[in-house]
Amino acid sequence: MRIDMTILKAAKAQIREARENGELEDFDIDTPREKEILDEEALYEVRCSNAKNRHNREYDWDAMQEVVNARQESKGDFVETKRAYRKKNQQTAIENNECRVEWNFPAGTLVTIKEPTRALRFGRNLEYLGLTPGDTGVVVETEDSPYGGRQRGRWVQVLGPQGLQDWDATWLTVE
Repeated sequence: MRIDMTILKAAKAQIREARENGELEDFDIDTPREKEILDEEALYEVRCSNAKNRHNREYDWDAMQEVVNARQESKGDFVETKRAYRKKNQQTAIENNECRVEWNFPAGTLVTIKEPTRALRFGRNLEYLGLTPGDTGVVVETEDSPYGGRQRGRWVQVLGPQGLQDWDATWLTVE
């Protein structure tokens, strides 16, 4: 249901009229307090004095430096604690043989390098290895990622057009 603005304006005018006539005194209505208005000269003097004092203030530079140093020390302590906690979690994950991603390319599988998309770029690794998208090879063996053992089978040894090479599992599709 949509209420017309003219109806709302008329209702507002009636309420305002009733307040002026004293008919709404029974209701407890919070009205905003009127601000005390200074004359223009006094307001100008206050503004100018604040601007002038801003440049002439004296600061306790030692106290300010102590606050800055304490903030930097607490930030450093937080970073060290966070780093130690992350390292402990990585060690427990390695000990428990947990992994985030597992790639499964059994030996003897025929694989092809995918066409890179805008979101998935292979960088210069393919050029460095002398490979192009569409090259095909046979999987010989897979190895876990050397980065904390969090990805199983990430590196795939493939017998391809350039001989035996290590290919990244993210590049591959199964033929």
